[in-house]
Amino acid sequence: VELTTAILFGAITIRYGWTLAAFKWELFEALLIALFWTDLEERLLPDELTLGGALSGLILAVFVRVPGELSEVFLPGSKVVLQSLFNAGLGAMVLAGPIWILGLIYARVRRREGVGLGDVKLLVFLGVFLGPENGLLALLIGAVSGSVLGIAYIWLTHKKASTYELPLGSFLCAGAALAPLMKKL
Repeated sequence: VELTTAILFGAITIRYGWTLAAFKWELFEALLIALFWTDLEERLLPDELTLGGALSGLILAVFVRVPGELSEVFLPGSKVVLQSLFNAGLGAMVLAGPIWILGLIYARVRRREGVGLGDVKLLVFLGVFLGPENGLLALLIGAVSGSVLGIAYIWLTHKKASTYELPLGSFLCAGAALAPLMKKL
């Protein structure tokens, strides 16, 4: 854990320098690391980290712009702070909303939980920090890697696929951790 944190902090500092943006992304990475391991080991995503992280992201959105092009479409000529907060809110809705609705539908049809509410709160956190476009990229990376590695794990360990609870949050965290490193946000 400590080595991963040091490597990610170093990579963020190299990419963003000694700036407020670097602090934002280092906080993001630290929260993701804690969430990754907690979900992997306990199948739990604590509200203190997901909702607290989302609140921290909203506060930081006032000082460091949340990436996203849609704010320029819907709020042309607006102040950067307003566009940043719009991107944070839209990112949270775009990531968490559809997954929450699909989880409700799945639970009604199958009569068991398909997506935990912790995963939905995690997606709110990711959307607030990453914005809609980068949040969708993180969701895609996390979902695809989770599916591939999850199926491989179930197959190799002979677990029952219909009852095994895949730690989706861990894969979402890993996908999100890559976003600030892939391009400068």
